[in-house]
Amino acid sequence: MVNLSDVASLIKKGKSFKVVEDKTGRDLTDVTLVQIVLEKIKKSKKLICSDVFMKELIKTGRLTVGNFLKTSLQSSIEMLSSAERRTKGMVCKREDLEEIKDKIEALNRKIDMLLARAVYEIEDGPVS
Repeated sequence: MVNLSDVASLIKKGKSFKVVEDKTGRDLTDVTLVQIVLEKIKKSKKLICSDVFMKELIKTGRLTVGNFLKTSLQSSIEMLSSAERRTKGMVCKREDLEEIKDKIEALNRKIDMLLARAVYEIEDGPVS
């Protein structure tokens, strides 16, 4: 019998594994990984990836890294272009500065998530 902390230790050590239910032979690896992530979120009381990523995952049911990167980068470029058009040649009002600040924070969250995802893939291999 293996528990979630045993599986998390295997991941941290870079070991390959597969979780299989004894009675049915069903592969439970993905379900187990999700449980580990949920436990980590519960303990840290914050998301370990952006809400954009989580919403896209829920909406589509699956998410490839390539599609996520493409979507994230496109929306980031659109937000920057939009902010640039609105601020060019005008005196910024407090409301405008707050909106720009919010967009920069959103971009920073996306960048943090993308970097974390890239590090995870480098360390643990691509996600299927």
